[in-house]
Amino acid sequence: MSVETDDDRLAMFEDWGVAATLASGASITGIFDDKYLGLDANGMLVEADSPILFCRSLDVSAQSITHGTVLTINGTAYTVRTVKPDGSGMSQVVLSDG
Repeated sequence: MSVETDDDRLAMFEDWGVAATLASGASITGIFDDKYLGLDANGMLVEADSPILFCRSLDVSAQSITHGTVLTINGTAYTVRTVKPDGSGMSQVVLSDG
């Protein structure tokens, strides 16, 4: 069980959040990370570029964001690959370009 409220979670995005706009024109706010990811898998380097939007699970469900949903962030369109709720009221929305 989480200690924060949804309003507490939303307040966190006031300083670091960006808007992600859906095709419907609705938007949600989250922390966007589009950095390179390099993982060491038993001595073998696995490289990936997987943008992620960290946002409230409430917003994800309210906007019906699922696999295949298109979000526009900072002028670039991304397609949702998967949504990973963390059980504390937040979700990682894993994206791909285009």
